[in-house]
Amino acid sequence: MASAAAVADFFDEVIVLENDATPRDVGPRPGTSQAAHTHTLLAGGVKALSELLPGFEHNLKKAGAVPLRESVDIRRERPGYDPLPQWDLDLSVYSMSRPLLETVIRTNVEAISN
Repeated sequence: MASAAAVADFFDEVIVLENDATPRDVGPRPGTSQAAHTHTLLAGGVKALSELLPGFEHNLKKAGAVPLRESVDIRRERPGYDPLPQWDLDLSVYSMSRPLLETVIRTNVEAISN
């Protein structure tokens, strides 16, 4: 879906072919691996999708994605290493299900006229 948004300015019509039927509600599709796992969209992904799809971040929050501040709301530790210092890196990430992320992207892409 993100690829369709990326090429939409260069073509009169963009057709997206999916193996699964488009779900009516937010829910896993049979063809998606790890669809039941919690996912995190990192800061770079948020930035890239926001540039491709105006209003994406707002729609993500509105749909229920949980904003998290990297290194403040999330603490990463690895066995055998001292914990990383907790500095506010001013990076926002979002936690959500994969179906929620796919639904928000699909809704944004479907709003593109071609």
